[in-house]
Amino acid sequence: MLPLAAGATGPQGPAGTPGPKGDTGAPGPAAPPGPAGAFGSITTGLPAPGALSAHETALFVIHCASGTPISGSVLFDAIRSTVIVSDGPTPENGTPNGWDFTVRNDDPAPVSITFSLVCVTPAGRDSATTPQAQHPRIVKEVIRKITKPRKA
Repeated sequence: MLPLAAGATGPQGPAGTPGPKGDTGAPGPAAPPGPAGAFGSITTGLPAPGALSAHETALFVIHCASGTPISGSVLFDAIRSTVIVSDGPTPENGTPNGWDFTVRNDDPAPVSITFSLVCVTPAGRDSATTPQAQHPRIVKEVIRKITKPRKA
């Protein structure tokens, strides 16, 4: 018998039915450890109360019991004409150990304020495993008092 010549390719057939689900593969190798973190611990300072008389501007300073401050917050007892004039780490030169808040009360009534502070310690210190109590200290210096009542 002689070989037959190949004919033209026919149309593609319909897709077959899906096969059964395969077995779960073996777990991959463990990943290498990540780099050391930037902080050993992050601690939120206990709320520290403060108060401003009517028409008063004052500086409040809160210190970390340990570590370096990275953020501070202020909570007013009511929505009034009270504003944060400035805030930031203190001292301005060197490693900060506290946070300054200058707050102004333009309201004719006194206002209660609560300050808090977030402090961090460097990686590698034992403070990550040993809780450090935060005892914020507030120093209040009256910068000035507004003596004239606010005009309505």
